Amino acid sequence: MRLDAPYFEKSDVEGLIRRLEKPQNPELTSTLVIANPEDDTLMGLVCWNWESQESRWPSVGIVLYDETQWRRGFGFEALGLWCQVVFDTLGVHRIDLRTWSGNEPIQALARKLGFCEEARFREATQVEGNYFDSLAFGILRAEWASRHPHGFSPQAETVLIPVQNQSTDPAP
Repeated sequence: MRLDAPYFEKSDVEGLIRRLEKPQNPELTSTLVIANPEDDTLMGLVCWNWESQESRWPSVGIVLYDETQWRRGFGFEALGLWCQVVFDTLGVHRIDLRTWSGNEPIQALARKLGFCEEARFREATQVEGNYFDSLAFGILRAEWASRHPHGFSPQAETVLIPVQNQSTDPAP
């Protein structure tokens, strides 16, 4: 059984493109496409949303659609660049990342970027009839700056492309 992101419905490329082309409320979400640097093919998405807009508390997410692209550094680079953009653009104090206990690769990715597991909600996520823990990871701006003093520096050239028809100003 392959378990990756149970929160998202499986979608064909055309359905994904239709969903991304819909105008989105920039106060609630902002999304970039992850493209393969070799041929510009769609690989996945990075996104952010407000956990609490009042306290300027964002959460980030990532999905890579093709299993053959996992564990090749694309997720590390894309999410690392995205976190840097979120810190720089929004000027926030912290960033959260949510996942579930069945998604070990995203947990390892979060830790590699410097996120700490801050909360575990036992058996709060149901996937294919089984319960898993829901996990919350977080990183403070000071921790990010200490780990990446000159900003996040990717190893290769993962490409992040803005989604069309969406404001680039996610700040309130």
